[in-house]
Amino acid sequence: MKLTMLGTGRAVVTECYNTCFVLHEEGRYFLVDGGGGIGLLSRLKSAGIEWNRIRDMFVTHRHMDHIMGILWMIRMICQASKRGEYEGEARIYGHEEVIQILREVSCMLLAEKENRFIGKSVKLIPVKDREEREIIGHRVCFFDIQSTKAKQFGFTMDLRENDRLTCCGDEPYNDSEKEYVQGSRWLLHEAFCLARDTECFHPYEKHHSTVKDACEQAEKLGIRNLVLYHTEDTDMVNRKQRYTEEGKLYFSGNLYVPDDLETICLDTGDFDTDNLEKGESNPDGIRTEENREDDAAMGEKEQQRLEAFEKMLQNIQKEHDSIQRQMEDLKDKGKTKSATYRQLMGRKMTYQSMISMYEVYGLL
Repeated sequence: MKLTMLGTGRAVVTECYNTCFVLHEEGRYFLVDGGGGIGLLSRLKSAGIEWNRIRDMFVTHRHMDHIMGILWMIRMICQASKRGEYEGEARIYGHEEVIQILREVSCMLLAEKENRFIGKSVKLIPVKDREEREIIGHRVCFFDIQSTKAKQFGFTMDLRENDRLTCCGDEPYNDSEKEYVQGSRWLLHEAFCLARDTECFHPYEKHHSTVKDACEQAEKLGIRNLVLYHTEDTDMVNRKQRYTEEGKLYFSGNLYVPDDLETICLDTGDFDTDNLEKGESNPDGIRTEENREDDAAMGEKEQQRLEAFEKMLQNIQKEHDSIQRQMEDLKDKGKTKSATYRQLMGRKMTYQSMISMYEVYGLL
């Protein structure tokens, strides 16, 4: 079984696509959410997945960044069916509200000759809380995440005996999901931003969580593999590094912060990273005279490097503190929405990331 992330962003993003993904094995595909529009088709193409091979889809809730792409899938299927170029059927699952929206919007937007294939080529299937279905050969159980924002379902999928993957949708875990989440080998969970950026992005006001929150919950629940998604997109180049650095402070399992179009093999996801750090040039550990001379030279070089790191750290901390003071001054003047304040926020996040690296590697 493989997991391909078509998109990893929150609702309003421009540097990546909205969160949606495909679970697949042996030529069978299960699409979860569709992102905010026709960009879904481009993402599928880039991932090497033919849209007409996807025969099972699930929409978690009604929000535009999750449901709009599925409307394009419905249009593509209906049009291909009208041309006689689509065989069989596609099944779209969701709770009653989602299915009603898909049906009504499709009827309003599609031509009558296309609409007649809904119910034939496209089966809109409402599912209830705790309802089970077999999808791509695996048992899937849908569950209500008890959202107070918009009705939303998550799901858990059996991968092998006593081995499952659970998706909590795009809201933080709550105790009503414990029977599905606890003990899952894979957990897919949203992480809107870093904990230190809470004041900038206000995740709690949007019913979202931070990397720290998600990782602490996963640690408590005994999760072995945690995938974080549905994030902000202000620093995509460094997002993976920054989110992993913070997450590893609170989660001891395997942490994944995938970029768009990255694929994770769920069958071989458990790996021992310690093995990557072991050298093999002298496996028996025998120390020769040449080794000792090299050690002495290396010791002197390492001392120089350590001094350079200390100097670099002092400069980073000094610059970070200076930026913080400038931001506080602008805040006192009511200029938090100014271009200067935003620029300072970006620089502050960069320096915070550097300082976190020192902390992660025990250098601070």
